[in-house]
Amino acid sequence: MLKTRFSTRDQLLTLGMAILGPHYSTYEVAVEDFQLAREMGLIAIEGARMLRMQDRIGSLTPGKQADVVLVRASDLNMQPIHDPVTSVITQTSVGNVDTVLVAGQIKKRHGQLLASDVGAMQNRLAESGQRTMRDLQALLH
Repeated sequence: MLKTRFSTRDQLLTLGMAILGPHYSTYEVAVEDFQLAREMGLIAIEGARMLRMQDRIGSLTPGKQADVVLVRASDLNMQPIHDPVTSVITQTSVGNVDTVLVAGQIKKRHGQLLASDVGAMQNRLAESGQRTMRDLQALLH
């Protein structure tokens, strides 16, 4: 599994800025000119190809594993929506995530995690954070 220190929102915003380039702040160029949805698809399949996993991931294709995130476009911070792909990249936060499917299994629905052991997960995350801070402090001293 690849890990990153950036949040999903950071990753999407960085991706969007890279694709939109100098026009990002002005929104002067139409989405058709960027073919943003096409570019995002290329990023997914090329990422899978780089990992040599294109036969299993990288596109929504029958027989492949897929993680799907459904975003509530009706939330206030998502408005106005001129183009859904651009809105997801530039406006979405974790609070807008309604449903998450991981390898076909629903993990979050109506904004709520479905895991029965959320408390245990929080404890493991807290322990991991403490361990990371101890390791970091040891490196700095």
